[in-house]
Amino acid sequence: MTISVHAGSPVPMHEQIRYQIELRILGGELAPGAALPSVRSLARTLRLSPGTVAAAYRDLEDTGRVVSRPGAGLFVAPPPASAQADTQAACHAALDALVRGGHSVENLRAAMRTWAGPSGAVRLVAVDTTLAMAELLAAEVEQGLGWSVVAQALDSLSAHEDSEGTIFLRPPYHAAAVRRQHASARVETLHIQPSPRYRAVIAALPPDSLVLVVAHAAAVLPFARAVVHGVRGEDVTLLTHERGERERWAGAAHAAALVLADTLTFQEACAAGLTNAIELRLLSPASLDGLAERLGPPPS
Repeated sequence: MTISVHAGSPVPMHEQIRYQIELRILGGELAPGAALPSVRSLARTLRLSPGTVAAAYRDLEDTGRVVSRPGAGLFVAPPPASAQADTQAACHAALDALVRGGHSVENLRAAMRTWAGPSGAVRLVAVDTTLAMAELLAAEVEQGLGWSVVAQALDSLSAHEDSEGTIFLRPPYHAAAVRRQHASARVETLHIQPSPRYRAVIAALPPDSLVLVVAHAAAVLPFARAVVHGVRGEDVTLLTHERGERERWAGAAHAAALVLADTLTFQEACAAGLTNAIELRLLSPASLDGLAERLGPPPS
């Protein structure tokens, strides 16, 4: 696992480490159960104090991304247990027993359709810790798959809401928060995995280039920093702004070799005349293709 830190960055060293590891976990590069380097080992590699690395690891533990095993070290946390998977396993076992008992598959299917009743409309809800991030994920799914998606912050979920027909879309590690409010709801994972295309574009930039990142959700900015610094290190300058700071990012754009704008900011950047802007998506085509297979076609 390659981690790079940059003394000239406004982002504290321990946060640079945390976000780069977090990006690898969310993207699947670090699988559940993978071991992280020891604090002292990573500190020696990066030429930092062990306290800086330990602070990054504590942040990752606090978010549930990694777990500590006494005497063994830190490991990527397993995905939360899925009530949906348990239900499916129980149904499969019951149906297998009925088939062995002489019931035909066609009769069982007819009985299930009768038991379930008419299917209701499916409603997709993207959830994240902040509403802005949920809105961004919802927009990417809408544009990528053609489904209508509602955005909702995790802390606004209520057990009193009717979740019948609702499919919750959330990044890894938020499943438990959704389950606490809607134990029987269907939950699908959105893997945060920026496309390799961005790495190729960033790698092709001349040395000392300015890269401007503009994002609707502040939570996108640390991940963008991790992508840019992970590819180029210190030989490009990175400037980040939230979408609401239009005067600042529009004024800086003329000097930028590359502008990365998230899905909800890209059209605004183009309208501002930023011909060097490309759309930064958090969900890769592979991630969206997997979700499309699980969801099926959008309702007509």
